[in-house]
Amino acid sequence: LVVQGLADAGHKRDVTRGEVFRQMEAVRAGNELSPSPESSCEPCLENWMAFQGSCYLFSTQQQDWFEAKDHCTEKGAHLVI
Repeated sequence: LVVQGLADAGHKRDVTRGEVFRQMEAVRAGNELSPSPESSCEPCLENWMAFQGSCYLFSTQQQDWFEAKDHCTEKGAHLVI
């Protein structure tokens, strides 16, 4: 029962992650066409995406949660799940 619950939670997380990536790609496409009036004064670093005044980096590296959190901390960022 616990294993099934974990599997279901993992599947839901993967579905949510996929939807976030699709939405961010749509935002990226829109930002390339016309800059957002609400974007911050400082541009995001290379490979980071601006969205509603914040910068986001979508990493393709596979890391466990702790490694990902440390990676973000090294960049002065926070891990968003």
